[in-house]
Amino acid sequence: MTTVGEGEFRYELDETWPNVPEGWELGLCSDVAVDSRDRVFVFNRGIHSVAIFDADSGDFLTSWGEGKFKQSHGIFIGPDDSVFLTDL
Repeated sequence: MTTVGEGEFRYELDETWPNVPEGWELGLCSDVAVDSRDRVFVFNRGIHSVAIFDADSGDFLTSWGEGKFKQSHGIFIGPDDSVFLTDL
């Protein structure tokens, strides 16, 4: 397994995460954010612009934003779980 980082900030690549639905592909990942419920929001340049996964299992939960973004750039989730996105 590939490990990156140093000291207490060492990470291993998990090739099984995330579990993308069959037939789907995530586009270039622009940014990632996690909400208070440990859901991982992947803002990407694919058809399914905002794909949401369970942080622990990597299981796909839902997606939204199909056809709404030209070129995804950044995502931020506020303290109240509001999602803020920047697009070209």
